[in-house]
Amino acid sequence: MERKQAMALKSILKMVNYLAQKVDFCDWGRRYHAGYPGFFGLLGISVIHCPYCHGYEFRGKKTAIMANGERALHLASLVNNLSTDLTILTSGEANFSAEQAAKLKKHGVTVIDEPVSKIQHKNGWVEKVIFKDNKAIAFDAVYAAIPFRQHSSIPVELGCDLTEQGILSLTIFRKQLLKGFLHAAIIRV
Repeated sequence: MERKQAMALKSILKMVNYLAQKVDFCDWGRRYHAGYPGFFGLLGISVIHCPYCHGYEFRGKKTAIMANGERALHLASLVNNLSTDLTILTSGEANFSAEQAAKLKKHGVTVIDEPVSKIQHKNGWVEKVIFKDNKAIAFDAVYAAIPFRQHSSIPVELGCDLTEQGILSLTIFRKQLLKGFLHAAIIRV
């Protein structure tokens, strides 16, 4: 059904091209997680995905980053300016080169590779992360590099690109790289 809708929308856009210079696509997106108990009760409250959106709220707080490799390094470089108490939770073997590990250590970033079992919280506020070995560490905020999936394939059918995380590829001004295409997203979990 979605493909037919995209085809119909393409046809309509071709017909009205001279009337409209831009298309504003409002879509429901969906974020996914690794199945940790308690995760959904925290998402958007104290388990967050974007330091630009949420960093100010959690500056100076004890912070964890649930990610590995390049994504963890990217988040750490941004969040390190907001918190001096930063820990990366890789939930498995850390995927950092010796140079990257040295850089994290130099900046005081702790790396824990023990798999996460669950996130304990109260009313959406992280209390602690509990690991498979039953050790627990208290945190105030957790950045989670979680996958995202578009609810609809229409933007892709129209020629829009997706980022590595599955989000529509946008410029800094929230305009899609496809000429004349704007995007307003509502994220749901």
